[in-house]
Amino acid sequence: MGKALFYVAAARNFSLFWDWVDRVDFVDKLIIRNYLLHEAHAYAMKYFFEHSEYDYFVMSSDDVLGTPDHLKQLIRDEEEHGFPVVSAWCNVLTDKPWAAVSVAPIDPKVIASKLVTYESYNFVHIHDILLARYGYPFFSAWFIGLPLTLIRRDVLKRVPLRAFRNRSRDPFSKYALDPRVRAEGRGIMFDLQFAVDCAAQKIPITVDSRLFLLHFGFMGSYIKIGVDPRRIDFVKANLEK
Repeated sequence: MGKALFYVAAARNFSLFWDWVDRVDFVDKLIIRNYLLHEAHAYAMKYFFEHSEYDYFVMSSDDVLGTPDHLKQLIRDEEEHGFPVVSAWCNVLTDKPWAAVSVAPIDPKVIASKLVTYESYNFVHIHDILLARYGYPFFSAWFIGLPLTLIRRDVLKRVPLRAFRNRSRDPFSKYALDPRVRAEGRGIMFDLQFAVDCAAQKIPITVDSRLFLLHFGFMGSYIKIGVDPRRIDFVKANLEK
């Protein structure tokens, strides 16, 4: 049986999120607080690859409501089916019918332009997943948004987390540790670049349609970068329970 590292880049502090994440005590957790996302991802991947005991890199955004059973099921999915990437899914916004899932790829011309809009994503509708239009309990996807996603170790080596583009004139870039980033802007849209890289490498992405998480939506005003101190916490699994 494989061993997972559960990684969260936390730039906000939502009680709903921490209520369920704090109850995840069956895997090691790496919580990186109040770093820019590219900094957090770089540290998390470095830590993961420096510790050969981990087989699975499981990552979650910090603005989704799930349960510990979501994570347990993702690990079971990989153990039973050998998925290179397997993910839960979520909504895009609370007032729209979209799931943060694309089955059809984004137009390559749009990808090349870097000018991606909501309409570019070809988001599927939530009810189509609920009605098993794409399959049940599993279906293949092109984009998943990385709400709660398990990535196998060999896959992360081939497609490391990287930014789709930089965001200039960004209020948080001034807090970057690297002066080049402060000048050029921070990296964003890692979920989209992950989709592009997996497609280029022909790495299949699987969604477990049973695993829905509520995404809180536009919550940028709650970001604590530059307000609360940076902190990295490692929480060992409690395997004696």
